Amino acid sequence: MFATEDERMIAVLMACHNRRDTTVECIRRLLQQKDISEHMRLFLVDDGSTDGTSTAVRSVMPHADIISADGNLFWAAAMSLAEQHAMRERPAYLLWLNDDTFLDHDAVTRMMLASYRHPEAIIVGATRDPVSGLRTYGGRRRVGWHPQRLRAVPISATYEVADTFNGNVVLIPIGVRYKVGAIDGEFPHAYADDDYGLRATALGVSVIQPPGTVGRGG
Repeated sequence: MFATEDERMIAVLMACHNRRDTTVECIRRLLQQKDISEHMRLFLVDDGSTDGTSTAVRSVMPHADIISADGNLFWAAAMSLAEQHAMRERPAYLLWLNDDTFLDHDAVTRMMLASYRHPEAIIVGATRDPVSGLRTYGGRRRVGWHPQRLRAVPISATYEVADTFNGNVVLIPIGVRYKVGAIDGEFPHAYADDDYGLRATALGVSVIQPPGTVGRGG
């Protein structure tokens, strides 16, 4: 899967708050990733959970980097904090992952293959509803001139180009991260993902949604 030793580390960024069983199931699916789980390192911000989430995560992933917070960060600031810790370890990729997303066993492998095909792009995985199978999250395209008027990129059998994305499953090569910059933790919860994608495309970075879906979420 990896060409050189320098390409080995995928830093997985996650945030959680008081949904222990969901968070643990998400991490179990992460550990089952075909041919690649040993190259991933989890940076999880536990934003003030009182339900034993951190202890439960340690039981399934003892070497996870768990950063404790006071419950006032919410998603954007928590993801920003996870990213700050991950960047100190000089990863080759960042993988944003919502803790309510359950990845297919080959999801990260397929996203990595998409990244090899589009090495200077952000790779956004589409997710599906567990009952209907319909798309829930993924790439988004602008509608008209207004930056907040966006429509979903449909699930497709081909690679699709987007303008921005939902931040549920997102693979970012480190060179792209240096070009675009950090997650903006000033957003209280929503819009930090849309903001990141719009910043990226304004700089000429492509946002690509690979064929199909990568897991269940939403």
